Amino acid sequence: MKVNVWNTILQLSKERSVEPIVIVNAIKESLKVASAQYFSHSEDIHINFTPEKGLLRVYTIKKICTNPKDEAQEISLQAARKIDPTATIGKYIEIELPSETLGRIAAQSAKQVILQKVHDAEQEKIYNTFAPRMGDIVTGVLRRTEPNKNMIVEVEKTEILFPYREKLPDEEFKRGDRIKAVILHVYKENKGGPQVTVSRFYTQFLKKLLETEIPEIANGNI
Repeated sequence: MKVNVWNTILQLSKERSVEPIVIVNAIKESLKVASAQYFSHSEDIHINFTPEKGLLRVYTIKKICTNPKDEAQEISLQAARKIDPTATIGKYIEIELPSETLGRIAAQSAKQVILQKVHDAEQEKIYNTFAPRMGDIVTGVLRRTEPNKNMIVEVEKTEILFPYREKLPDEEFKRGDRIKAVILHVYKENKGGPQVTVSRFYTQFLKKLLETEIPEIANGNI
């Protein structure tokens, strides 16, 4: 199978803010899963990607034999010459996966693996971005309020959790409000929810806010 996917990789990379190599590796892994529906599980599946051409190839290699005994590793001369008319006994031949064999099920399998890999890369990027800033003040925009009154704030294109219990007494916020808060928790991964939690109730918030607004405090002059 030969498929030009480079433009799709670049687009997905831009949309998800992850490196193209992450997408490439995800596609390779997903194609191994999908290809197993065409090739035998015992066959050695090769997946080559040529970035400059944006081409993906999926194939297996078999030895051409007079009387094949191992279908996963060997192929008859008659079958080999249907692929390559110049095939001869004792040589090896590449057998490509026809693109049409991927089908709907295989494509769905590939999609799931790709999305999971991209999701993992996104979580790692969020953790690496915010973990070193634990205890720092960040500014975000309130995007929505959940039924449980917890708020979702967007900070640097990342959805962050602002729990209702972490706001100051009598504070009220509406969608679109800019909110300053201190980073309270950063989780390596958090299934089904934001990885970062912020607070305005935490004792460090007022101290950090004053340091931000009054440089003399940060310098220790007050």
